[in-house]
Amino acid sequence: HFFGLVFFAFELLSFHPLLPLAMTVTVIHSQRELLHFPKTEAYKSIVAFLNTASDSVRGKPHGGVLEPSPGAEVLAAVVGVLAELEEWADQIPLQEKASQRFGNRAFRVWHQRLCEGAAGLVTRILTAGCNKDPGLLEHTAELSDYLTDSFGNPTRIDYGTGHELHFLCFLLCLFALKILGPSDLPSAILEVFGRAYLTLMRKLQAVYSLEPAGSKGVYGLDDYHHLPFLFGASQLVGNQEGLSPADIMKPAVVRDQASRYMYFGCIQWILQEKSGPFAEHSSILYDISGVPEWKKVASGMLKMYQGEVLSKFPIVQHLRFGSVLRFEPPVP
Repeated sequence: HFFGLVFFAFELLSFHPLLPLAMTVTVIHSQRELLHFPKTEAYKSIVAFLNTASDSVRGKPHGGVLEPSPGAEVLAAVVGVLAELEEWADQIPLQEKASQRFGNRAFRVWHQRLCEGAAGLVTRILTAGCNKDPGLLEHTAELSDYLTDSFGNPTRIDYGTGHELHFLCFLLCLFALKILGPSDLPSAILEVFGRAYLTLMRKLQAVYSLEPAGSKGVYGLDDYHHLPFLFGASQLVGNQEGLSPADIMKPAVVRDQASRYMYFGCIQWILQEKSGPFAEHSSILYDISGVPEWKKVASGMLKMYQGEVLSKFPIVQHLRFGSVLRFEPPVP
């Protein structure tokens, strides 16, 4: 089943240059494009990638033994880029808060540095390890667009699931272009997304007081994220510790498992950032804790992602399409 999904996902992602290289465009401008989106290659690729990525981390805690990854040097380059972006947050001084109602405007300085340096950062990733194909560099601008949209909006100084989606698309492009292969997936999800990216985002959210994108803290999992809960639930399917969804209500268990499992790490972060009864500030997560098994949580999270992220106009109107993620066939 797993390798069948891998084959399906990577066949969907085979590259066809229908747009000029280096171009990405937004396409979903009305309900018409929104309703057509699930019929496109891009949508099918994203959902297939989510399925394959989720399956690849089943029963694998952070710090567990993973098979040697052929793309280890590329993955290390991505982790290195995210670590550098985290250092920038320490280097750029915050602005006076008195004149700012919400997020700190220093985030705009951080983001401008990202935009100016994105091509160099992406080039570093594309040329890591054994990648000597000069043709890959033709995708630098395309990948840079996904990267610069992965960490928040500098105008609104906010962050939400749309930005998280762009980082997923950035990773997806690395697989589509064969820079990474199927056996690199567990490390990409656990080490790159689950550790390096989440660590960076929590730093940016805390340092710059990023606002949650959307009026209700997205829609209730936490204020910013969805994918760590999706991947994290899958990671806990068949776990060796006998952990159940109800265990998120036990602070000692959360504390002990936060570094090993993404889902518990997310719960720990919520408990640090919010006060009051968990059932009130995180009602959906509280309800999910009553589901008997992680497999059902994981499948529910994927359905929720399709319904609450990929089907929501305010989110996917900003999604970019290019020569890798293609809005094909077009709206008739």
